[in-house]
Amino acid sequence: HCSYYNYLNSMLIPVTIYIIVITTMGVSAALGKTNHWIVLFGAILFIISDSVIAVNMFLTKVQNSSFWIMLTY
Repeated sequence: HCSYYNYLNSMLIPVTIYIIVITTMGVSAALGKTNHWIVLFGAILFIISDSVIAVNMFLTKVQNSSFWIMLTY
């Protein structure tokens, strides 16, 4: 059984905190008082961009990662 925890080592706590913060940002964009589609769209793009960065850094190399990161950034 292999999980992303095995790859993080000393970064486990900071990455976990960052995941919580990014998730909170996404939920706030979806449910917040600023119920505008552009806010939600921007939050989703940011989450995708950061997810590609995280997968590329901690799990496996993502093909054309720079392209996907910049496209969603």
